Amino acid sequence: MPTFNNDLDIDINDFIYACDSSDIEELIEELKYHGYLTSTAGTSIENPIDEQWVEAMNKLSISRMQLTKEEEELIYKIVSKL
Repeated sequence: MPTFNNDLDIDINDFIYACDSSDIEELIEELKYHGYLTSTAGTSIENPIDEQWVEAMNKLSISRMQLTKEEEELIYKIVSKL
């Protein structure tokens, strides 16, 4: 992330302009993780079960680095059946 040395009120546009693409991706993932942004934002999911599924998959994607090796292998095993 960009480094700002003073305790200043920084304009969001200045902050974003100072970010590179990996910083922006990290920011988006953090916003998703904290519930401020979802992958379904702006889309219409009529079935609550589908919406719950999409939210679960988003959380799984965001927290994949927290999975154990066994959990990761189980997910790959499930996906390989499709």
